[in-house]
Amino acid sequence: MDTAEKLLRKQGEFYPIGFTVEPNGEIGSISYYEGDDFPKSETLLRHLREITEAKCQQGKSRAYALAYDVLVRREAATEKIDAIAIECRSKERRITYYYPYRIAADSLEFQEPWGIEEE
Repeated sequence: MDTAEKLLRKQGEFYPIGFTVEPNGEIGSISYYEGDDFPKSETLLRHLREITEAKCQQGKSRAYALAYDVLVRREAATEKIDAIAIECRSKERRITYYYPYRIAADSLEFQEPWGIEEE
């Protein structure tokens, strides 16, 4: 969350980013580059998911988290709002946390976060 928040404060947006928890407990970062300096976020996110899922399946990491900027609804009847989404995945659990924010007059204000666990 810290890295995503720093990028958002500095640039007002950010490309998806990924981190892994290695078998020894250390945190590692994941990146992907295929020659496009301005890839679509959806494409980059898809590749990061593929890389991190493969690392988990191969036992090269215990868990991973992907952070990306989204427009999301907390409830079906509400308007979409800006949020940082953080997908957290391990063998035992799959949950996505949403941290809604608002950029106003050079400040970044966060609202109440929530999470959705996959069954």
